[in-house]
Amino acid sequence: MNIEFIIPTWKRPNELMVILSCLVAQKNPNWKARVMINGITNDYFKVKEFYQDEPRINFIHMEETHNDWGNTPRNVALENLSEEFVVMTGDDNYYVPEFVDIFLNAANENTDCHFFYCDMVHNKCYGGYQKIESRVAESYIDIGNFMVRSNKIGSIRLNAPSYTADYQFAADFNTKNRQNMVKINKILYVHN
Repeated sequence: MNIEFIIPTWKRPNELMVILSCLVAQKNPNWKARVMINGITNDYFKVKEFYQDEPRINFIHMEETHNDWGNTPRNVALENLSEEFVVMTGDDNYYVPEFVDIFLNAANENTDCHFFYCDMVHNKCYGGYQKIESRVAESYIDIGNFMVRSNKIGSIRLNAPSYTADYQFAADFNTKNRQNMVKINKILYVHN
């Protein structure tokens, strides 16, 4: 079992280096990352060069820039998933080194479940960095703190122009898949 991380980015190579470092530091090596560079830009040369020997990281340049919180690049990546599980995230988020291990263990122990999520620290809700006890509700779930089974996504996509697209995706996914979810009661993710 592997997790595929989808990471849209645009003109933020320093932030991208941090999240990729979080992935490389994972104790469980069963992950891949698809970096969706949102538009033609040359500022990622050093990042790509630094990770050129890391076969789990794939860089894809999109022709157009989409100003929609990274939702269009995520939707493009959803069309070609290669791993059993997917986590859609942002280029400025952080994961603890046990994230992949804990999530894959939860999936292994709950083979009938399709949606896995954890608590998080979030910087934009409630006046700065705060612990969020996550649930599938607006302002309590984030695109980077949940993992879904790739083969259960079907035609569900992120509503590109909306900053609440992550919540709507989670809600639509869980409605379609009969609320088959597991909550991991640990903070494993930081949203910036």
